[in-house]
Amino acid sequence: QLLSGLHSVYGLAALCAPLCASGFRWIGFGWRGAFAVLALFPLLTAIVASRRMASQRLSSRSEATVPLN
Repeated sequence: QLLSGLHSVYGLAALCAPLCASGFRWIGFGWRGAFAVLALFPLLTAIVASRRMASQRLSSRSEATVPLN
């Protein structure tokens, strides 16, 4: 089921990326500008995901060190 979700997201991105790039070209961006703007989305997603994983690790460590009385 996880692979099905992965493949569906890949298919959706394969459909949306050229449409978004064409839209950026239509408003006046060059292909490099369109690529740079589209590259920001995965970069921001990676940053947010890594911060959430780090905060979850910290919260699980603090819960494990609380003494039970």
